[in-house]
Amino acid sequence: MLILVRHGDAEAGGSDDQRALTQRGRDEIDRIGRWAARNGIRVARIGHSGKRRAEETAAILAAHLSTPAGGVLEGLRPNDDPRIVARLIEETEELLLVVSHMPLVGRLAALLVAGDADLDRFRIPTGSAIALVREGSVWSVGWMVTPETVG
Repeated sequence: MLILVRHGDAEAGGSDDQRALTQRGRDEIDRIGRWAARNGIRVARIGHSGKRRAEETAAILAAHLSTPAGGVLEGLRPNDDPRIVARLIEETEELLLVVSHMPLVGRLAALLVAGDADLDRFRIPTGSAIALVREGSVWSVGWMVTPETVG
């Protein structure tokens, strides 16, 4: 299984790499993290894009899941080719949680589930998580939660 998380709401303006989460964004991710912990979600590793808002999102989730926040994973920046991180995901049996940005999270989900990163099928709101489940070589959507659906 793979859990894709879009970072929480972030500050506007300034250097894109240094944009931090807003209080709303921290609250969104805190709700997702509490929900994940309540539902027994355990991940082996958390990776993120290296942008400040993604790193902050990973740290909040790591605290709730009692998992090291991990570090930067190649291929998770907003406009990266989703095949870069897909290769890493395909090579591991670990349950990974990755924190990234749109359009990358939508394109990665489309690539894994439908085989085509250019399908515009996955619009993932800020602070939301989607679990993709692999059975053999076939991926499907296991679940998706937003900060609003988890309370």
